Amino acid sequence: MAAGWVRAGLAPLLTLAVWMSTANAAEPRPPDCPADTALPWKVVSERRIPAENFVQGFEIHDGRWWQSSGGYGRSHLDEINPDGKPKVRARLAPGLFAEGISLRADEIWLLSWHAGTGLRVHKDTLEITGQFTYTGEGWGLAWDPERKLFLRSDGSGTLRWHRPADFRGVADLAVRRDTRRVTRLNELEIVGPAVYANIWLEDEVLRIDRNTGCVTGHLDLRDLWPAAQRPDSADVLNGIAYDAANGWLWVTGKFWGRAFALDLSAAPTTSGAP
Repeated sequence: MAAGWVRAGLAPLLTLAVWMSTANAAEPRPPDCPADTALPWKVVSERRIPAENFVQGFEIHDGRWWQSSGGYGRSHLDEINPDGKPKVRARLAPGLFAEGISLRADEIWLLSWHAGTGLRVHKDTLEITGQFTYTGEGWGLAWDPERKLFLRSDGSGTLRWHRPADFRGVADLAVRRDTRRVTRLNELEIVGPAVYANIWLEDEVLRIDRNTGCVTGHLDLRDLWPAAQRPDSADVLNGIAYDAANGWLWVTGKFWGRAFALDLSAAPTTSGAP
């Protein structure tokens, strides 16, 4: 009886051992990415924005500006006038911490940080037109008009593709820099085949190939507005928006009260903002 039990139990144990050996085997590592390069940039314009905005998302389309501002009990979404003051402001429910935004057709899609709930908001009235759900944290959001998918960041080094019909995740994009995985990806902007993403807590914006996940270039923005020159109220760099009308990339930060237009085709600048 005992011997028979051992023989009968041996096959499952061997199967389990084989499975564990397979599960523990190292996954094939993707090829290393080529070394990324420093991208030239030059400040060509500057605009005021609401200084009370803890900027999370930033969007520009046809000369119009929108920004989301985070914080529990104080999150809001603005359309901003050229004079830097809100044209329209919509406040979010106290339990929603506003994060990234992206414009699709007539709606602004807005993520929340931990609630797993996103809002669709009419771009003109800022009235809520619908909502969607997702798993994990919401940080940055960008609409890819070519693929007709949204791209979401969650603070990790992996970007998530979502279809707009139900915001269901359809694919992940692991971001790598040379041989290293990247972390703390935050605000996103898609420009052609590239994804621009800022790294939370760093004065740096990465250019990422949206097909391979390889970092192909970076913007070193430490001299844009040096931390030593910022008022105590200014927080970290965050907020990227592409203005297709002139090809400028606008960047800002939390509680900065100002945004800077970068010409990426110009010679690099070495002087910060006054």
